[in-house]
Amino acid sequence: MAIYIQLDKVTDDGRLVKYSFATMSGPRRTLVFDREEERMWPEDGNWDGIFRGAAQVVGRAWRNGGELPDSMELRA
Repeated sequence: MAIYIQLDKVTDDGRLVKYSFATMSGPRRTLVFDREEERMWPEDGNWDGIFRGAAQVVGRAWRNGGELPDSMELRA
């Protein structure tokens, strides 16, 4: 089964970054990343596989230089 997740930056106040994310057929959700604590969580509390996939994309971007682009995607 293939998966595609699109992430779009919604807000960035220098500490907290929020990304809206969704699969092709799922509802839009929000991932929150805290730069200072280097942790992230789903705004809706649902830690499912879709969130974990989105978190991997954000985590990879953060580890590869700390830049968090305006949009990212996961194709797996």
